[in-house]
Amino acid sequence: MTSPGLDPDLLPRVSPRRAIAAVAVVIALVAAAAGPVTGQELPPVVAQEDPPPPEEPKTPEEIIADLVPDQELSAGLARLQLESDDYESAVAGLLVALNDLEDAEDRKIAAEGLVGQLAEQRVTLKDDLAELRAERRSMAVERDVAVQALRVLAVTQFVAEGSEEDVDQIALDPSRMMEASQLGAYTTEVAEVNAATIDRLDGEIAVNEAAVAETIEGLANIARGLVEARDEIEDQTVRAYLIRTEMPAMQEAVRNARWGSLVRGLDLPLVVLDAYVRAARTVSAQRPGCGVEWWMLAGIGRVESGHGTFGGAVVQADGTATPPIIGIPLSGARNTAVILDSDGGLLDGDVVYDRAVGPMQFIPTTWAVFAVDGNGDGYADPHNLYDVATAAANYLCRAAGSVANPAGLDRAYFAYNHSLDYVNKVRGFAFEYRNFNVPAA
Repeated sequence: MTSPGLDPDLLPRVSPRRAIAAVAVVIALVAAAAGPVTGQELPPVVAQEDPPPPEEPKTPEEIIADLVPDQELSAGLARLQLESDDYESAVAGLLVALNDLEDAEDRKIAAEGLVGQLAEQRVTLKDDLAELRAERRSMAVERDVAVQALRVLAVTQFVAEGSEEDVDQIALDPSRMMEASQLGAYTTEVAEVNAATIDRLDGEIAVNEAAVAETIEGLANIARGLVEARDEIEDQTVRAYLIRTEMPAMQEAVRNARWGSLVRGLDLPLVVLDAYVRAARTVSAQRPGCGVEWWMLAGIGRVESGHGTFGGAVVQADGTATPPIIGIPLSGARNTAVILDSDGGLLDGDVVYDRAVGPMQFIPTTWAVFAVDGNGDGYADPHNLYDVATAAANYLCRAAGSVANPAGLDRAYFAYNHSLDYVNKVRGFAFEYRNFNVPAA
C-alpha cells in the first residue's frame, strides 16, 4: 500500500461566511505586515544568530560502524580498508534494510499525521453540517411565516371579492392574487414582500440542501481516508517490525563477513591480523624489553599454515580455524624428529606419535608449557589464532629475550624450528609484512 496523501475531496467545505471572515483576517494581516502608518517609528531590528551549519551526511562505512560496532577490534584496525564480495554484499543488504526501515517509519508517521488531519477535518465538517441544518430549519420557519401571511391575504381577498378560486390556489400563486386584489396598495405591497421572501428562501434552501449533500459526501470521504490511513499505519508497523527482527542476523552477517575479509594490501583477513596485533600488544605490555611485533608473528603464521588456511581450513570470526589443522606424525619420516605421543591423543588425535596442531603448529608438549587464553573466552585453544598467536609471542620472547634486533629475531625463529631454511623463509615473509602500516589508534 502506498503512503496516503491529501485528497482534495477530503478537504473541509468552507461556508461563504467563513470564507469572508478568513479574507478579512488575511487583509488585516497584510495591512499589519505593510508597516506602520506615517508618523510612527519602525520597530527595532532584533539581531538573530546564524543557524548552525547542517551536519555532513554519514558515509556508508560510518553508518555500518554505528550499526555493527566492533568493540573487540584492536585499536586502529577499524580504519583499514577491506576487500570481500561477501562483506560488500552483507553491507549492501544491511543498508537496504536500514533504508526500508526508515521508509516504513516515515510512511507510518505520515499516515499518523494524516489521521490527525482527517480527524480535525471531520470535526469541522460535522460542525458545518450542524450549522447548515440549523440554517435550514430557520429558513423553513421563515418561509412558513411568509406562506401563512400570503394565505391570510388570500382568505381576505376571497371574502372581500367573492372569488370563486380556491384559497390555497391563490396563496400558492400570489401573482394572481396581487393582480386581482382590490384591497389597496398596502396589501399588494405586503403580498409582494412575502412572495419575494418565499422566492429568496426557496433559492437559499436549494443551496443549503446542496451544501448539506456535499458535506455528507465529504464526511464519507474522510471516513474512507481514515480507514486507509489506519490500514497504512498497521501495514508499516508490521513492516518495520519484520525488518527489525531480521536486522540482528544481518548485522551478525556483516560482522562475520568483515572479520573474514582480506585486509587491502595484505594476504590475510582482518581476524587474523587482529589476532597478531592483539598478541603482540599484549605480550609487549607484559614484556616491555622483548620488542615483539605483529609482523614477526605473521611470518610464522604464513609459513606454518597460510594463516590458518592449510588444507582448506577457514578462520572464523572468533579466530578458530575450522576444520582443525593437524600436522603429520612426528615419526622421524620426512625429516621430522621422533616424538612419541605425550597427551594420549588429546590434542592431535594420535596415540602413537605427537603431531603439531593449529595455525601456529604447536606440538602438544610445547603447548602444555605456553598454552594461554588470548581472547579471554576462558579456554586456551591451540586451534584459535588469538590463543596461539599470544603463545607464539611468549615463545619468541622467552627464546631470545629480545627480538628488537635481527640477531635476536633469528635466534627466536630458530628456536621455533631448528632449521636455517625455516628461519630465512619466515624472516622473508615477516619483513614483507613489516612494510604494511597498521594504525596505532
